[in-house]
Amino acid sequence: MKDSQENIIGLAMILLKQDEKKILIGKRRNGMSDVTGKLGFPGGHLQDNETPRKGCIREIEEETGLTLEDYKLIDETPFAKVYHSEDDGKRKYVTLYFRADYTSKARAVVTEPEKCVWWNWYSMEEIKKAEEELFAPVREFIRQGYNPFK
Repeated sequence: MKDSQENIIGLAMILLKQDEKKILIGKRRNGMSDVTGKLGFPGGHLQDNETPRKGCIREIEEETGLTLEDYKLIDETPFAKVYHSEDDGKRKYVTLYFRADYTSKARAVVTEPEKCVWWNWYSMEEIKKAEEELFAPVREFIRQGYNPFK
């Protein structure tokens, strides 16, 4: 789906382990166009006739198997909006970020093995150190100084 400026709408869920100050990050499978081998949050694209909140909830369940029983949304509307271009410089995106507190002992699992290699928990410091491996919107999110724990 596109916004009024013809940007493609991306969605990302920042799933937080508040007590450990860790964030769920996944590694995308090779051969996935602009996300090949990149690290990122669970997310995807907004579908037609879908609110950003519902789209983000759908994406996290599709990609990790986690449901609303496993986390509590912090944001009812996006926490952050990041405008960016893909590495090819052709497509323009705006990615809407939501945050949620992980409240479960359930494990994030790879439910779309054709798209994702693994899911693991990392600190902001570890994520920043992997800057060159980050998917473009996550890299831009970090560069803009957003802190999902605040």
